[in-house]
Amino acid sequence: MIAWLSLGSNLGDRLATLTAGVRHLAAGPRIRIDGVSSVYETEPVGYLAQPAFLNVCVRLRTDLPPLGLLDVCQAAEQAEGRMRTFPNAPRTLDVDIVACEREAEEAGDPGEISMSSPRLTLPHIRAAERQFVQVPLAELRTGCTGRAPGIEPWLWGWTPLAEDPGSRESGSDLAPHRLMNHVLVGARYPTQVLYLASTGSTNDEAKRLAQDGASDGTVVVAEEQTAGRGSKGRSWESVGGLGVWMSVLLRPSMNAEHVGLVPLAASVAACRALRRLGAVDAGIKWPNDLLDRGRKIAGILCESASSGGRVEWVVVGIGIDVLHGPDDLPAGLDEPAVSLRICREQDAPGAGNGELRARVAAAVLYELGETVRMLSTGADRLLLDEYRRDSLLLGRAVRVQGPDGTFDARATDVDDQGRLLVEAADGPHALDSGNMTVRTVQEGISS
Repeated sequence: MIAWLSLGSNLGDRLATLTAGVRHLAAGPRIRIDGVSSVYETEPVGYLAQPAFLNVCVRLRTDLPPLGLLDVCQAAEQAEGRMRTFPNAPRTLDVDIVACEREAEEAGDPGEISMSSPRLTLPHIRAAERQFVQVPLAELRTGCTGRAPGIEPWLWGWTPLAEDPGSRESGSDLAPHRLMNHVLVGARYPTQVLYLASTGSTNDEAKRLAQDGASDGTVVVAEEQTAGRGSKGRSWESVGGLGVWMSVLLRPSMNAEHVGLVPLAASVAACRALRRLGAVDAGIKWPNDLLDRGRKIAGILCESASSGGRVEWVVVGIGIDVLHGPDDLPAGLDEPAVSLRICREQDAPGAGNGELRARVAAAVLYELGETVRMLSTGADRLLLDEYRRDSLLLGRAVRVQGPDGTFDARATDVDDQGRLLVEAADGPHALDSGNMTVRTVQEGISS
């Protein structure tokens, strides 16, 4: 059975309550959530002397009967301390079943389920007249995040684009229905998810989707890549089941000359997420690598297309070593590699690694939404300041190798085009990441 639920809250920390409510549903027996709408702030109905509501809709699949699903919904309400003393009164959490449909393989006639009992009426008798229900439902029914005149999302939601047919049976924590358990309600990304058991390159898949018109925030995630690549055409080893290999399609509103800020935004987002999850000493090596105590833990590759001086799309490819043990890490690299698991074992012995890849992917996606929002709201200076604080190169002696030769310099800053500024004997230089290799002289770490 497919079911559509509406959740609302107007007491306390509304967003935290909605997030907890969705997670409670996801943990319910025989339930799989496969879509969460954008979050909408709406004025109360009926009793007007109360705070505004946050509302979100959820699509799920279950083999529970409608009344069994209602029991799960009421348990979620009670877990969040539901408080409502009269109709349309303020409440911590309200969970309504809006509609249910039988799928083709189920017993009985496929299509919408109608029922009327003292506990539950389907379809919901007032859903059709409530725009704060109909707009998010339209997102889930059409399979993509939408907008409607007169009602705008307060925060963004996501819907699965597709998944490998075996993903539900594989037990992968990166399959959309399990990744969803870790995606915060209201996170800007993902808007759609394409899960693949194996692919040549998630960046290539994301670029194909970009050319086909996929929406901002579409994510491609794979168990393994057979032709993963890093900067300057270098290969990227993407072992199945151990890391996070994903690409995010962005459609930022910016001039092409500033597209170099996107890799910086992605680096800051990944750095935030990795530090929160256990790589406490993670830092950024311009332009696209993340290191923890001199060991590479992640890399970022951005590819873009522009037209008429404006950016059409950017694909942000992110590869993170997550569950690798010492014997799983590649050898013979310019710098030693490390995984988040090893960092956690060193800094927090005994820390659990359950569904760690999904937690990493969700955290990076959340932070990427926040750093991209900084670019779109004129807070790029704050973003650059954070990048400077996280940088492992600024203020250090470096050796620069480019098309015209090699020279020594000191890294001094990054500019508003994402270029590394260095001071050499012959004066200042602004380095573009596409054709330069930079290494610190002391440690010999290349970028």
